[in-house]
Amino acid sequence: MGIFTAAVSLLTNGGVGQREKRPRDAASSDENEGKGTVLVIDDDPTFLDAVRLVLREAGYNVLTSSTGPKGLDMVRYAPKDVRLVLLDYNMPRFNGAETLEFLRKLNPGLKVVAVSGFRVAELPESFHHGVERFVSKPFNNEELLKTVEEVIEGTSAGKAPVSASK
Repeated sequence: MGIFTAAVSLLTNGGVGQREKRPRDAASSDENEGKGTVLVIDDDPTFLDAVRLVLREAGYNVLTSSTGPKGLDMVRYAPKDVRLVLLDYNMPRFNGAETLEFLRKLNPGLKVVAVSGFRVAELPESFHHGVERFVSKPFNNEELLKTVEEVIEGTSAGKAPVSASK
């Protein structure tokens, strides 16, 4: 099941609300801390919710931001906690390239994976060459998780774009 299909299914069946209502205890919080924190910056709330669920189920702590400036503040105030940023390119007012430029100034070593509905060739070189990996939307959950794991662990095969399953 793809991430967009999962999002629609979860949102229409009330799954998102049920998951968030569960009490959070120290053990479940510690489990998510184990794999590290991923920050997702995208202006689509449905996409943010879907990615949050997929990454949390895989054991990651997830922060989300619907704007570049808000995401930059999250990195600024928790720079050691964020291990990876999933960054969309097409956002209003402050796009992914602008956000990436400031991310690199705040934390030059922070790992960034670009996510976009655009093809790599349609994006500015500074954006797609300034990230560890590129994932085309739509993608499936396994592709997302594999990319996140490879980039965090440093086992990524260079900065080659990830092929999209369209």
